[in-house]
Order: sequence, then C-alpha cells, then structure tokens
Amino acid sequence: LLLRMLHTACGLKCCFFSYYRDEYSRCRASGCKLRSPGNKDIDECENRDTCQHECRNTLGSYQCTCPSGYRLMPNGKTCQDIDECLEQNIHCGSNQMCFNTRGSYQCIDTPCPPNYRRDPLSGFCLKNCPANDLECALSTYALEYKLVSLPFGIAANQDLIRLVAYTQDQVMHPRTTFLMADEDPTIPFALRDENLKGVVFTTRPLQEPKTYRMRVRALSYSADGNIEYQTTFIVYIAVSAYPY
Repeated sequence: LLLRMLHTACGLKCCFFSYYRDEYSRCRASGCKLRSPGNKDIDECENRDTCQHECRNTLGSYQCTCPSGYRLMPNGKTCQDIDECLEQNIHCGSNQMCFNTRGSYQCIDTPCPPNYRRDPLSGFCLKNCPANDLECALSTYALEYKLVSLPFGIAANQDLIRLVAYTQDQVMHPRTTFLMADEDPTIPFALRDENLKGVVFTTRPLQEPKTYRMRVRALSYSADGNIEYQTTFIVYIAVSAYPY
C-alpha cells in the first residue's frame, strides 16, 4: 500500500495515497479522516444520494451497484435498463413479441385475426387478404398491440399513452371515440377522449411491480354517423420494482 508520510509537530503521521496535506499539516481527503493514532475511513454510503440503487463502501472510496437487468452508467452512480430484446436479440415464439420491461423482458402473446399478419417492428396486425377476397378487403377491423414500461412510483393523474385510430390510408380518423373494453375497477388506469385520441392515465400511484393488460376499443364513424372502422388496442403496462 502506497503511503504518504507527513511530519507534524506531534510526530510522524501517515495518510493513504492520494490524500494531501493542508496548510496545518493535516491529512485531507473525501475518503479519510485523520484521527490519532491513525486514519478512519469515511462511509460515503451514509449519504443516500451517493448511489441510485445500492452503495458498497470500500477503503477510502465507494462502489455503486445496480439490480439485475440494469447496467451502471459511466457516471458510476445511476442505473440504466438493459434492453434484452434488442441487445440479446431475443426471438420469441410464433405470434409473440419481446416486451422489454425495466430490469427484464417478457414474451407476450400477440395473435392476429384471420387474414392479418403481425408487423414485428410496429406490433400492428396488418391486413393480408387473399387475392380476390372482397369481404376481407372491405373489413373494418384492426388490432394493435401497445407496450409500455414504467418505473415504480408514478403518481396519480399522469398521462401514459395516447391511442390513435387510423383509416386504411393511415390518416388519423376525424370522428373516433374510445372506450375501455374490459371494465376492471382494480387496475390503476382510466381512459379519456382528448382531441381524437384515447389517453390512458393513472388513477392512483403505481406502487406494485406488476404487468397489466387492458383492451381499448376505438369506434370511428362516417359523416352520416355509421361505424366506419373498429380498432382494438391491447395495451400491456409493466411497472418496475424500482423508481428508475
């Protein structure tokens, strides 16, 4: 161990390497206090703001750690979720999508209706009609999957996602209403119409690590009041065990 020797009026004293002597011949450093007859390490981990997750005190310093599924950022303090779906190139089974949650991932079922196929990038079920199938071509039904990953502790009345219904020409439909297809009073979410969008928001703080599944139906009307398009959104909302 490298030491720096300091002569003081009271005799020979030592401090660990990288500490310095001030104008009063005292050892100074963020990780050590000089107390006769030697040094006492400062526990930086006593400060709760030192690390975002967990702090491990070491001699003269400290080390931050992150939970499984997270990596330590270059600043040595904060944690970042690892996108296993992307970085590990996770391939789920047929009619499934890889859902990156905070700290992990899930393979979720995303079946499409007959004559539809799932776009692996957008999650949309796209119409894939056989040739000359007029009934399929005129179908007004669409299905979309939405995946939302959230940290622990999101407050009540926070907007989470905005749902939009499109025409077959991929233009936002000008006359659409949204409603919850599954009325479940136990889930901490609700839905409201706002500027032709369906807004999913929290009704109470998210204080439980859990994955929720919701169905939202969008009804789009023609100018004369007839249903022109029907879109069903399957929304998965995963809440982490950690506030990051």
